[in-house]
Amino acid sequence: MSLAELVSKGERVLVLGAAGGVGSHLCQILRARSVSFLVGVSDSPMHVMAPPISCDAAVDYTKEDIFAQVEFQVNPFDTIIDLASNGWPRLLQSANMKHSLIVKPAVAGGRFLTLTPDQHSFDCHSLWQLLQLFVFPTLWRAFVTRTWYRSRLPAYKYVLALPDNNEGLRKTFELNKANQLSAILHNNNPFPFTTQGVREAFRVQESRHTKGKVVVHVADADVS
Repeated sequence: MSLAELVSKGERVLVLGAAGGVGSHLCQILRARSVSFLVGVSDSPMHVMAPPISCDAAVDYTKEDIFAQVEFQVNPFDTIIDLASNGWPRLLQSANMKHSLIVKPAVAGGRFLTLTPDQHSFDCHSLWQLLQLFVFPTLWRAFVTRTWYRSRLPAYKYVLALPDNNEGLRKTFELNKANQLSAILHNNNPFPFTTQGVREAFRVQESRHTKGKVVVHVADADVS
């Protein structure tokens, strides 16, 4: 099951990293799935509120701490989707300080979904390092948030991969055909296939401040 399909109609959803390549795509699909309230966290709040991403509200993480906002502590989200890393440690920090959380606990249906480990950059040179980074923390968090801490923390789930068939592609094309999903490129243009262009594309990707997908235009399609 894909990440978007884990979210149901009518949910209040927070997306960390809403402006990136995955986030800008996901927010559109969540809107098509009729979530009731969609908030994106980004350093470009106007970008994620404008079509086609169309979040209902946005928080600039360079100016505000989403986890400390009283509005969302009073009326918490059903689901947090972390595409930016470090969301879970920040949530635990709030819980350890006895603050009200901005997401419902597992016992009330609250969930924390992520595609990333806590560190956005890492080196792995062995299977043991991969297990320590991806497997052990995921299994432990999934277990404790459904048992001992289910009344305090949201249920944790690491969404590892896409479905092993072409169903996701079929649904993507259907949404595009129905004008519910648009491709968003960084700065609305691909980078040229030159030494400078490719280097700049990698620089933007490495900065982790992309606004959509970073694409290099290699050549025009041959339609003959």
